[in-house]
Amino acid sequence: MVNQDKDWVSGSEAIKPPAGGIEGIDAIAAQLLDTIAPQAQQLDSDPVALAAAMDWLGDRGWLAMKVPSIWGGRGASELEYGQFREALARCSGALAFLQAQHQSAAASIAKGENEALKQTYLPPIAQGKTRLGIAFSHLRRSQCPITAQAVAGGWEITGTAPWVTGLGHFAEAVLAVPIAGADRVLFCIVPIAPTEHCHSRIQPGQLMTLGAMNSTQTATVEFDHWLVPTDYTIGIKPGDWIQKIDRQNVLQGSFFALGCTQAVLDRLVSLFREKRSVAIAAVHDHLSHRLQQLRHAIYQAMDATSSLDVYEQKLQLRSQAIGLMSRAVQVGLIAEGGSANLTSSVAQRLLRESTIFATSGQTPEILAATLSEISDMSLEFQGIQFHNSAIN
Repeated sequence: MVNQDKDWVSGSEAIKPPAGGIEGIDAIAAQLLDTIAPQAQQLDSDPVALAAAMDWLGDRGWLAMKVPSIWGGRGASELEYGQFREALARCSGALAFLQAQHQSAAASIAKGENEALKQTYLPPIAQGKTRLGIAFSHLRRSQCPITAQAVAGGWEITGTAPWVTGLGHFAEAVLAVPIAGADRVLFCIVPIAPTEHCHSRIQPGQLMTLGAMNSTQTATVEFDHWLVPTDYTIGIKPGDWIQKIDRQNVLQGSFFALGCTQAVLDRLVSLFREKRSVAIAAVHDHLSHRLQQLRHAIYQAMDATSSLDVYEQKLQLRSQAIGLMSRAVQVGLIAEGGSANLTSSVAQRLLRESTIFATSGQTPEILAATLSEISDMSLEFQGIQFHNSAIN
């Protein structure tokens, strides 16, 4: 049994990357813990404070993690960027989520075909002076609510991007939109603030009231015959791009879940020191051991030299990361006691953050694997639509 008189320290090994990671990741993680973690409650609800935290990341060059070094970025691999995201999610879910929008946009430009656009955008992104959001998630819908039509001088965009995060934080976003009459997807840069030009218009909707991270400011954005000049076209991908990238990046969402779980463990340390409870100490050690095992498996799977390159195995690791996070936040709520019912409590914030991390980037396969994990029920995705259920 764990000694009740022992003072637990949070697992510093949680922020140490596998060998060969980004040089300085330990120092970055330590600065995040010192500067960002104490602000986590405020960053969840205050967009001004969140914008200041983004400035702080940008000043240190940490908003260009995936921008190649030739353009002034850090040129991090997906594995290395995952280490950064885990450390950041441990400290603030809202900041981790918002910066991910920008980092994905920057990576899209860097990987694009428009060299002039790279020269215009990537150096100021690397300097922390320019930030963008993304609007991709509608590509997962069976009926996409927005299309692009080729016109003289560029592309005409009409329809609605139903989920755009970063209104007020970003003036522009990288938009992915199906091309009408073609099995292709256009990637381009568009404004996301209210804009009118001749008979064209961009109109954001009212900010959504979300269960978590309202400081990130999410809304729909409507495009009415908006002309995107060729100069602002990043490139064109096959129509099934999102499906392929979802499979390729199935482990990416795991890093947020790992970081959120570690944040719960950090809180359990504080609660033990307050309550001196053997039960809290024991569950902390149990969850910490499971987290270390899962983290090792996920990093091994992400490693380019790893033999674990089977989609189904990676899918299971993703669902296990979500499952562990979900159990951990419930432990955090119970360990907190009655004060966990306050919306201002750390346990409530971590629960809200876990909701975003558990559902972001969800595909039918991730849905099935996660439900199987958290319900302790075996689900075969291929046969789900034929399953006889009482709710039919």
